[in-house]
Amino acid sequence: MLRATVTKKLGGFTLDVSIQSDVRVTGLFGPSGSGKTTLLNCIAGLLDPEKGDIVFSDTPYFASDPPANRPIRERRVGYVFQDSLLFEHMSVRANLLYGRNRGGNGPGFDDVVDVLALGPQLARKPRELSGGEQRRVAIGRALLSNPAILLFDEPLTGLDAALAGRVMVYLKRVLDRFAIPALYVSHSISDVIYFCDEVVVLRDGRVVTQGPPGEVITRRGVLDDRHLTDLRNVFTASDANYDQEHAAVRCRIGPLELLVYSATPERTPTPTLAIRANDIILAAARPERISARNVLPATVQRVEPVGGKILVFIDVGTTWIVEVGPAAVEELSLKPGAAVFAVIKASAIELL
Repeated sequence: MLRATVTKKLGGFTLDVSIQSDVRVTGLFGPSGSGKTTLLNCIAGLLDPEKGDIVFSDTPYFASDPPANRPIRERRVGYVFQDSLLFEHMSVRANLLYGRNRGGNGPGFDDVVDVLALGPQLARKPRELSGGEQRRVAIGRALLSNPAILLFDEPLTGLDAALAGRVMVYLKRVLDRFAIPALYVSHSISDVIYFCDEVVVLRDGRVVTQGPPGEVITRRGVLDDRHLTDLRNVFTASDANYDQEHAAVRCRIGPLELLVYSATPERTPTPTLAIRANDIILAAARPERISARNVLPATVQRVEPVGGKILVFIDVGTTWIVEVGPAAVEELSLKPGAAVFAVIKASAIELL
């Protein structure tokens, strides 16, 4: 359980929020300058609020009345910043072990190296790593401090789409395997939906709304057309069968088969995939004799307007968000419970 009531002034900006969350991963979402990083820094102890109180798992971090301020080193916070902040003169192994907390029952070195696939990089220096590998080292270093809570401040910022996708997969493994409570800051609603159990939306230093990501994103004033430019459905498939000769993967979402055209050096029976919301076509009847390789029966869950577009939530064994124009809603009779077909080109599916 995290409870944070914080008032903090920085120049002409004032953060004045009160949040409470008892889920495993809580997202902080909002535009630049809304106070997300300021809130993380107050929780970590890098900034002192003017007033308020911060309590995590019955451990007081800060209080203004009566005054109390637990030192940073005693808060057991693992912080992953936008910049990896690695020591350039140290090897990956030394970076991972820097600040390691040998007490308690936190993640072990071998477990962290395994889940982040850092074994081949242990002897290298940060300058020899890709941007994605550097982020994985930063995540591993935070894990090895034996944190009670993890703070992620836009850990995918600055990475190109391919690297960001790879880091997403490793970060999800970390969150699932070690089950350490986390706060995750992001500008990307796709990331928030994929990682977070609950999301707090901030704007101008205030809390706008809070709740499950799939519900929150369609509440009035949360999203506009700008957020739809890179809205992706990120999900895990199963029973993957790799065809190297044709650079194809056949896998399943529940009982449905999905064909993906993508060459990948890593083979896993449960690949993580991504499909842009505007790359999915909805049809009222099953189309025939088309080039798209994937035609999946689906059920409409919700239809929500966002800006000048409509988001249709469909069930294909997992929930996908589809972006359509207003005219399509009437022409296809899109409403909760309606049966439709989701049409996706195999090349439009990204294998992360």
